[in-house]
Amino acid sequence: MALETPIASFDFNSGSQRGTQLSLYGARLLHHGIGQMDSMALSAIAAVRVGYERNLRRIGWGAGLVPHGWSAFFRRRPAVPLRAPAAHTANKTETHAAKVKPRKPRSKKPKT
Repeated sequence: MALETPIASFDFNSGSQRGTQLSLYGARLLHHGIGQMDSMALSAIAAVRVGYERNLRRIGWGAGLVPHGWSAFFRRRPAVPLRAPAAHTANKTETHAAKVKPRKPRSKKPKT
């Protein structure tokens, strides 16, 4: 049998077939894993069913974790730029002190 590259391949990452690989070649379908290999000629296959099944539980968890992650990111984000935090705070206090005007003393006259 000559070596040929597969047209498509799929790795099983979970379930009972975990660690095995399904490969499609020009004339056969090959399922192989550690210590076992199974080959089937494509001419022997009459019909194939391919389906995509949604796992609503995982979709729900993902939909819930995305907003939580964004809110955690924005809460933990530093308010001061990372380049020069000391210079930024010193500049902030100077401008704040420059904006503050001295207050006039209140008169101590009683209200009538």
